[in-house]
Order: sequence, then structure tokens, then C-alpha cells
Amino acid sequence: MSNFILRTACFAGMCLVSSVAHTTAEIKPEIKFLKPAELPSIGLKINIMPECREVATPPPQVLRYTFTQGEKKWDTDMYDPGELWRTSQNVSRWVDAKSNTLIIASITTPFPADKFRIKGAPPHVPRDVYDKIISQTLETLPEWNEDNLAQWVETFTGAEKATPETIQGPARFKAIRFFTLSNQPRGRLAYAFCISRPASTAMNAPQTSSWHFVMINLNPNVDVEKAKKAVVTQFFPSFTITRIVQKQATASSSFQAASFVGKKNKSPEFMASRQQVADSIKNTKNWWFAETDNYIFLSNMKSQHKVVIKDLQEHIEYLRDAFEQFMPPRKEIKDISVIRAFATPDEYVNYVGKDYSWSYGLWSPSHKELVIRPIEWGGSKLQKEEFFKIVFHEAFHQYIFYAYDQKSPAVWFNEGHADFFSTATINERKFTVGENAQSAKQIDELVAKGTMNIDKLIHMKHSDFYSGTNDARHKNYALAWFIVYYLRKGAVLETPPKYVNILKTYSDTLWETGDGEKATDVAFEGVDLKAFQRELILFWTSQRKRGAAMRNNLFKAYTPKK
Repeated sequence: MSNFILRTACFAGMCLVSSVAHTTAEIKPEIKFLKPAELPSIGLKINIMPECREVATPPPQVLRYTFTQGEKKWDTDMYDPGELWRTSQNVSRWVDAKSNTLIIASITTPFPADKFRIKGAPPHVPRDVYDKIISQTLETLPEWNEDNLAQWVETFTGAEKATPETIQGPARFKAIRFFTLSNQPRGRLAYAFCISRPASTAMNAPQTSSWHFVMINLNPNVDVEKAKKAVVTQFFPSFTITRIVQKQATASSSFQAASFVGKKNKSPEFMASRQQVADSIKNTKNWWFAETDNYIFLSNMKSQHKVVIKDLQEHIEYLRDAFEQFMPPRKEIKDISVIRAFATPDEYVNYVGKDYSWSYGLWSPSHKELVIRPIEWGGSKLQKEEFFKIVFHEAFHQYIFYAYDQKSPAVWFNEGHADFFSTATINERKFTVGENAQSAKQIDELVAKGTMNIDKLIHMKHSDFYSGTNDARHKNYALAWFIVYYLRKGAVLETPPKYVNILKTYSDTLWETGDGEKATDVAFEGVDLKAFQRELILFWTSQRKRGAAMRNNLFKAYTPKK
């Protein structure tokens, strides 16, 4: 009998519907379906809302479990089977300027809830277990009827009960059902529809029919009855049957850097994760992917950004080499590192959610994605520099997550290194890291006011580090950067170099214990923190010492791996 605990469920909040602006009761917004859209994966052309855009679907959330059986202990990535199933049924989704959302799904597989409910087992499952159960379910697919359609709708929408009602539609529809959903917002409209696809004499294919689903989440100010009427009079009549085309996931030739020729010595698990990520956008219009040895880029950026994206592909591997020089992976990394770059700020905000709307990039460990928004201020040179800084910062968080098998470092160590590497410059295969100009200003102020507190900073909890005012957060980031910068580039030049083992001891203890806070205690054991702080200030106020640290290039020349 094994026991289990959910070890980490850290995630970045995601949502697809932005906040709704106030609208007076007298002038209610209406939903209309006037803009043509193609769905080649299910062979349909439909009309969707004007001024709407297709939005990316976040990958399923990953939860880390630690299992124990006697003295044996192991970690496993687990998933909510319902979320995996909903992702597999999804076809496309859009959001318009009034925050109405439209979701199209294919009703292909019943959700075998009873197979996932095992007494004494966790509510989540490994990906291979989910795939096996679904594969068995596909062997005995049922004929769709009122009962199992209602069960499908209940699982997909989260409703306690879905009650069907027949809707009359054009002749091309074999059936349309409207579902009244219990315990759901009144503005959530749900329809299942069956399309009769005519026989093809050219292909010698018989007449077929298939069930699909549409869910509309209305702006709260939209008149629900008028919206229902628009669905019947505009949306369903717009449907045209087309040829089904299942797109293959292929790299963008325009955005793909020429240096990538495909790595041969990656594990089967790594190659499978690469393919899974690429396949996630194969039916999403305007999205493409590009690859390097260790990364895959997902984006809908337009051609004006291709030089930046190609340069980033080259530089990110130099950066990865620097990460590995200082903190080699403690075990083989078997996941492709994902970078998702959005074409517009609105798309980024819709994807990451309003809680992160202030950010320009984030690493989401629970979705295993580094997500980035475009920089729209300043000239093209400044935009590129800031874009690279953000990616480099988040890329360290991403790397340490995989290199240390998802063990969580203390926030000073994690953010300090992320800001340290964010200033990296790469020129003629020369990789250098200088001072972080923004953090340097904050350190100047802390030194001048005598308000630096290293002891407090290295023992900060995550919630304390990020809470408070923007000014307080900036100072926390600056101090974390300062500690790492000094230990990496300054302390090694001191005589005697008494602090040079702090970071190595921290890394070793983090790996051995998995406890970021305990690693801090061990790394600074025997260190007089007041004396350490005085050394930091002496270093910062010495032009000679800072100059020597700036010239101290720690990195070997990067040689692309064969």
C-alpha cells in the first residue's frame, strides 16, 4: 500500500474572459454572428462574432505528487482527468471586444468517470494512465442519445444537470439540442448539434453524421433571450459543410533559425513532449512553432518579428549553456522547454488572467510554459533588449524547475539568479553578464539610506517577497540580485574568498533536501550576516572592486553542441 501527498500545486492563474466594462441598462450590448470562420479539423465554415479573435487554450495543469511505500519514495506528475478530457474535445474558442466567448468542441469520447474514481487513490492520474483508460473507452464507443449526450454536456460544462430541448434548424442538421444547465450562469448557453455529411461518390464514402458542441458565455449585460434568437437565426444557418482537413504540426520556415538541425541524442520522453507541444496548436489559426535543441517556441507573432525570434532562438541556447555551467542538471531533463509568445498584449492578458495583467512575462510551473507578451513602447532596438531581458529572466525559473527535478528554491536564490542572467549579452559567441541597471539604482538608494537588510531578505517567504507596494517589490528584487551578483562575480575576487561556497552549498542542500528554506540556513551557517552585509556595502561603494567584478567574465565561450 503506497501513500501519497500533493507536493506542489503552484500555478499561474489562467482565464479567457476579461473583465466587463459597465454598460447602462438602457443600451444593452447585443451578440451577433457575422464574421466568417473556418474549422477545417471538423469540416465546417461558420459565422462568429465581429471583432473577435481566436484564443489559445492553456495546456492542462500539472500537479506534482510524492508517493511513499515503506522506505521507497518517488515523484510523479499528475493531471486532472476531466481537464485532459475537455482539452481533447476542444476544437476552437474565440473572445470578442464585449467579452462574449464562443467555444466549439467535438463530441467524440464519453468521459469514463467511474474508471477514474478509485477508493483510496488520488483524484489525479499520470498521463499514461489517462491515455490507457481513454484508449479502452474508444474501443466501445456508444451511439449518442439524449442520456449520454446530457452526461457529456454536464462533464464539459461542470453543470450538475443538463436538460435537453429540441431546436429546429436547417436541413443540413440532423439534430440540434439546447441544454438548460443547473448551477451555471444564466448567460452560459449550451447546444449540441449533429451534422449530416453527404456521401462522397469520389471517395466512395457513405453518408456520415457527427455530434459537436457549442458553448457561449455572454457578457452579463447581454439580453439572454435575444442572444438565443441570434444563435437560431444567425449562427446555425451560417453553417456550411466543407472537407475535413487534419493539419499536421510543422515548424514555421519563416521563423525557424537555420542553426537547428534536430538533436539526435534526446530521450524518447523528451521527443514525445516536443511532439505533444507542437500538436497542441496544429488546428489553431495563425499559430506556428519553431525549435532549438532544448526549446520550442509557440507564437502567433507576425513576420515583422521574425528577426527577433530567430535571434532569440540562437541566444537562448547560449543562455542554457551558461545555466548548465553553473548549475548542471541533477538529473536528465526529459521535457522540452516551452516559450509561448503572444502577438498582442490583450491576448497575453486574456491567457494569463487579470491577476497577472501587470506582468510582461511569467513562468507557469503548473502548465510548464514560459509565457511572454510583446513590448510595444520604445524603438525597435529597445523593444528587442527588453523582450530578451524578460525571456532570459523567466528562462532561469524554467531551467531550475527542470534541472532540480521541480524542487523549489528560496525566492532570493531564484529571483536573484533570474535577474542576474536577465542582463546577459551575447556577441560573437562571447557571453557576459554585467550589472543590472535597474537594480543598481535601488541598491544605491538602500546604501544611501542605510536601510539594507540582508538577513530579512534571505529568509523571506514567497508571499512576503511579492507583497506590498511596487517600490517594496523592486527593492526585494534588487537585493536578491545584489546577493547573487556579489557571490558570483565579486566574492571570488576577495582575499581570502570566504563566501565563495555559499551558492554551491545552497544548490547541494536544495537537491538533497528539496527544502529551499532549509538550504538557506545551511548555506549561511556560520556566516555573520551583519559582517556579510558590511562586505556587500564595501564592495558596492568601491569603484575598484565593482570594476574588477564587471571585468570578471565567468563564462567559457559557447560552442554549439553537435
